Amino acid sequence: MNSFWIAFSLLLLLALVFLIYPIYINKYLFNTQIRYPFYLPLLVIPFATLLYLYISTWDEVLLIDNNLPPVNEMVVDLESQLADNPDDIVGWQLLGQSYIVMGLYSDAVSALSEAWIRSPSPSLSLKLLYAEAQVLDSPDSITEFPAILFNDVLDDNPLNEKALWYGGLAALRLGDTNLASQRWSTLLDIGVPEAVENILVEQIDLLKANSNQDIDELVSADTNSLTLSIEVVFDDSLNHIDIPQDTPLFIFARDKLGGPPIAVIRDEFSSIPSIFYLNDNNLMIPGRSLLDYSELSLTARISLSGNPIATKGDLYGEANFEGDINNVIYIDRIVE
Repeated sequence: MNSFWIAFSLLLLLALVFLIYPIYINKYLFNTQIRYPFYLPLLVIPFATLLYLYISTWDEVLLIDNNLPPVNEMVVDLESQLADNPDDIVGWQLLGQSYIVMGLYSDAVSALSEAWIRSPSPSLSLKLLYAEAQVLDSPDSITEFPAILFNDVLDDNPLNEKALWYGGLAALRLGDTNLASQRWSTLLDIGVPEAVENILVEQIDLLKANSNQDIDELVSADTNSLTLSIEVVFDDSLNHIDIPQDTPLFIFARDKLGGPPIAVIRDEFSSIPSIFYLNDNNLMIPGRSLLDYSELSLTARISLSGNPIATKGDLYGEANFEGDINNVIYIDRIVE
C-alpha cells in the first residue's frame, strides 16, 4: 500500500507541473495575454487521480509479486543480455519500460533511444513509450517531439487511451483547449469508471467554457503579434545521409512574392523532428511584423556548410503559410 501512495504523490506532482505551470506561462509562449479563470488549477487533483487509476504505466501487483525476482535483478540481467546483443530492439524497449516502472526516467529515455535508432519503422507501442519517457523525464518536452509522437499514435489508433491523455495535456500546454477537450471527451466516450467519468465531464465543461473566453482574448488582447507553429520533420527518404547532430538548421519565412528572409530561427539537426515557434522576435527586417503578410513561404534547411545561404548538398523542405498558424515542413529535398 505504501507504494501506492508514493506513486500517487509522484503523479500528483507531475500533474501540477503539467497543468499549473503551462497556465501561467502560456501568455508568454503565444505573445498574447490569455487569462485563465482562477479555478482552472483545480483540474490538477482530479486529473492526477485519473492518471493513476485509469492509465497508469505500471502494475503494483506485479511489482510486489513474491514469486518474481526483484525488479533490480531483472533489469541487471536484461542490461547484461543487451550488452551481448545490442541490436535486440524488443530488449531495449523492455528495458526502457522497466526503467519507467522504477522511476528512472532519464535511463528510460536512453534505453528507448537505442530501440528507436534501431527501428526502421517504429511500432506504436515504441512511439508511445518513447514519448511518455521523455515527458516523464522532462515535462517541458511535451510540446516538442513527444507531441508529434502522440499525434502519430492517434492518427493510427484514435482510441489509444494513453495517447489521448498525454495528447490532451500537450494540447493544453500549447494553448489549444478545444483539442484538449476533444481528446479527453473521446477518452470519456471510450468508457471510464463512473467516478472518473463525473470528474471528466465537469473538467471538460470548464475547459470548453474557458476556450470560448480565450478565443475572444486572442483576437483582442494583442493585435500586433502573430506566432506560427512550424512542425519540422525529416523525411525517411533521406535517412541514408549521415548528418552530424550539431549541423545547423535554419527555418526561414519569406514574402511569398520573393525577397530576402523576413524572419529566421537557427537551431540544430538534433532538434528535429520538433515544433518551432516563429514570431516577431525572429524578425530580420526592422519595423516589420508577420501580420504584414497574408501569405508567407516557409523553408527549413539543414546547412551542411553551416552557411545560412543555400549551398549544394543542403537538405531542405518548404511549405506555405496562408492564414493557418499550424504548419508542417517535410525536409525531403537536396539543393542541387
